[in-house]
Amino acid sequence: MAALRRGYDAGLNAQAVLPRLARYMGHAGAQFTHYYLKFTEPLRCAASDRFRQHLAAAILPSADRQEGGEP
Repeated sequence: MAALRRGYDAGLNAQAVLPRLARYMGHAGAQFTHYYLKFTEPLRCAASDRFRQHLAAAILPSADRQEGGEP
């Protein structure tokens, strides 16, 4: 879990971290690694924060648009 959390903290895509973690653990693929991952509270918070940031960027206008800049 620490490796996945470090990936979140570094701004990496979790789906990109999983294959590397699987190889490190000696698994044939990420689907076999999922069994060992626990969705902990710190990881849930990191995932929620990341989702909020992406959602806000997708639906809220940027500062440039609010000030009459280009869309």
